Amino acid sequence: MYPGRYFIMSNYAVKTKKIARKASWYGVRLFFLTGLSFVILYPVYTMIAAAFTSKADMLDSTVFLIPRTLSVYAFTIASELLNYQKSLALTLFIAVTVAAVQTLICMMAGYGFGRFRLPLKKLLFAMVLFTVVVPPQLYMSTLYLQFKDFSLFGLFKTNLLNSFTPLYLLALTGNGIKNGLFIYIFRQNFRNMPNEIEEAALVDGAGTFKTFSHVMLPNAMASIVTIFLFSFVWQYNDSFYMGLFMTSPDILSINFNIAYHWDTQMLQTMGLSDADIFNPVFAATVRSACALLILAPVIAVYLALQRFFVESVERAGVVG
Repeated sequence: MYPGRYFIMSNYAVKTKKIARKASWYGVRLFFLTGLSFVILYPVYTMIAAAFTSKADMLDSTVFLIPRTLSVYAFTIASELLNYQKSLALTLFIAVTVAAVQTLICMMAGYGFGRFRLPLKKLLFAMVLFTVVVPPQLYMSTLYLQFKDFSLFGLFKTNLLNSFTPLYLLALTGNGIKNGLFIYIFRQNFRNMPNEIEEAALVDGAGTFKTFSHVMLPNAMASIVTIFLFSFVWQYNDSFYMGLFMTSPDILSINFNIAYHWDTQMLQTMGLSDADIFNPVFAATVRSACALLILAPVIAVYLALQRFFVESVERAGVVG
């Protein structure tokens, strides 16, 4: 009887220790995840709270983080500063079209690297990865001069600056924003596809292009959507190439830079009083509203396509 009771008490002590260990480990993880979430979400919350702050709360020193009265006054000023409707339409058109071209070109390049045996294939792919490492600031002067006196095989010479043509030419030649990374993701996706599906298509009489369009592309739809999403967001937020090739474009990223530097003369022409113009709290509120107006389309796109994004990252193995 006593040995049995001892065994039961010993077993109970072991289970209690396991439960205590699990609970302590759960508490440690919860503590660190809560802290990490706070670090990530706190700037976002402060930006949202500042954007909806009313003019009365701006002058009240007791208001902190939570505005007493919600107001959209900052959004009206931000919309006028950004020329929002016209700039948003033009920015979306450029971002969508350039992203579509980049996705198509990178998809074909990635398919070639992933499924074909090419001479100097490893060297060429290493050069593709090298474009990811090299910052564009190193060759910005070369790009500027190339498109300033652009010539096709020396047949003619023209100035392509102050137009969107350089963006499309860079996308068509696979030299757009982060195109090396896109080619790598496509290459990993096509490379990991089983050879049996390609062999079955060839046995059924499908050629190279038909196999690519009818067999490979449907299986790579998650990667296609993800690359398009990446390309769209980076092109949407780009101010480097826009500032390099354009003088005064109606693009959201360029207008945001102008609004962020808070040009007092431009604000005076909008009819704002000096008390508002030289109020740092008002300036921070309008900047937060500008940022939210620019982020809104991107957040909507991410929410709509997040399933494809997660699936593509798992397939491509970019984290492994």
